[in-house]
Amino acid sequence: MLTEIRFAVGGRNQETCTIYYFANGAVGWYGVTVQIEDFETDSNINTNPLSSVPLQFLAQVFESNELCSSKPTFIGPTPTDSSCIGIPFNTVYHSTIVANASSKSDSIREINTVSPVGMTKSAVLPYGTSGTSYYINVTWSPMTSQQGSHIFCFSAVNLARLSSDQTCVTLVVGGMTK
Repeated sequence: MLTEIRFAVGGRNQETCTIYYFANGAVGWYGVTVQIEDFETDSNINTNPLSSVPLQFLAQVFESNELCSSKPTFIGPTPTDSSCIGIPFNTVYHSTIVANASSKSDSIREINTVSPVGMTKSAVLPYGTSGTSYYINVTWSPMTSQQGSHIFCFSAVNLARLSSDQTCVTLVVGGMTK
């Protein structure tokens, strides 16, 4: 749960556990530091965090005339957000991730992934005949030492540098598909 946030022009959404920032300043790169802390459910017991982890990243503010509704979206056969996929031992996981651009004058420039160790992905290529869909193939041959759950997340970026919503799936090595 987000308990404190200090932005000049931003805030937090406690329901979705997200933070946001309104980029009303100058274009450029900005350093962002977030301190992630968790507390016992009953905060009257102890006000000290159970754990505290710093997170630092860069955010790029750029000018764009594009509407947020022009961001890429994922379409089938892309795995759906929050799905759980079982990968039996001694098998290879293959998946096609398809992103849709908002129009034929737009395209997908990249599909970024946060993947388990050893997963490979192809280059971005056109998908089908619509002129708006692009895909990558991902392949993973997990080792027996990788038994258990692994999070696999991805997002697409179009030519205007708008990013899709991130999709995350759980890959369970040695498990069954739910």
